[in-house]
Amino acid sequence: MKKNITIYDISKALGLSASSVSRALKDHPRISIKTKELVKKKAKELGYKPNQIAASLRTGASSIVGVIIPTIHHNFFSKVISGLEEVLAQNNLATIITQSHESLDKEKANLDVLLNTHVLGVIASISKQTQNLDHFKRLLNRNIPVIIFDRTTKNPITNSVVVDDFTGAYKATEHLIQNGYKRIAHFTVSFNLHIYQERMRGYRSALEDHGMAFDPDLVLEVNSDIEQGKMAAQKLIRLPDPPDAIFSSSDYSALGAMQFLKEKGIEVPGEFGIVGFSNETFTEHVTPSITTVDQKPLLMGKEIGLTFLGLIKREGDPFNPIIKKLVIEPDLLVRESSARKKNESPKKH
Repeated sequence: MKKNITIYDISKALGLSASSVSRALKDHPRISIKTKELVKKKAKELGYKPNQIAASLRTGASSIVGVIIPTIHHNFFSKVISGLEEVLAQNNLATIITQSHESLDKEKANLDVLLNTHVLGVIASISKQTQNLDHFKRLLNRNIPVIIFDRTTKNPITNSVVVDDFTGAYKATEHLIQNGYKRIAHFTVSFNLHIYQERMRGYRSALEDHGMAFDPDLVLEVNSDIEQGKMAAQKLIRLPDPPDAIFSSSDYSALGAMQFLKEKGIEVPGEFGIVGFSNETFTEHVTPSITTVDQKPLLMGKEIGLTFLGLIKREGDPFNPIIKKLVIEPDLLVRESSARKKNESPKKH
């Protein structure tokens, strides 16, 4: 693939700062005529083509934004896309949706497809296998805006929009503690992804703040899957000292655990409490309904859209982006699955 020539290439060839090159190309009055001529000559020689992102938006021309998500199957991602498309459509921007199916190789392949499609920018939530964002640097090097949402890494290289996973997990765990549950297990979708590390941190902090010991035997890595949730619950119940509650980072595995417990005649709630995460549509309609953490995906999608518009409308040098992180506060939606444990009176706080 032929590399797009950027302002960086011109600045390197001439020994000038990137900001000086940018101003020279824009005929800025503070730049001397001699420097402007030098820069424009080198730009033509290297085959530089100016970034038309901001110009196309100002003229109302329709453009395409690429989106990469792990799966469209989950309600969370479909709602994020709904909110995102609502904002982008108001600015004559369309989207191409691709799925990584939790594969790093597929994620990279999707990125290649989007680059070949000459998308205006890329919005992505990374796969479970993704450890860093190095493959997204290709876009940033070409002045193509990138926003990472929901799933990101500890050290961001670009703008991100995320939920406060720590707080969501803390609220969920504390709620179970306050309802009388003494041994709370945790399902994590991945030990590697930063968002699940943050949920684990929130879980542990809530336990510690309430004088409860952390037991690594009660933490299981469980895919966001109903059958996986059933198998994980079975494993926990077989422990010499089994838990009496589960905080799951996935509503799907929470549902699987609840189904297994009901099959074994264990009352949910009362004997066993369950809290999920994400507020998938089914959580409100199963019996008992599942207490869960609402990540506000529709709001997140809209905020992603507004952040993206801000990037491409932003005045100043496009090659010198200001990395910002927008954090959305989650809500705990209390339903039936986490009701107070039997023989437990309300705690005083």
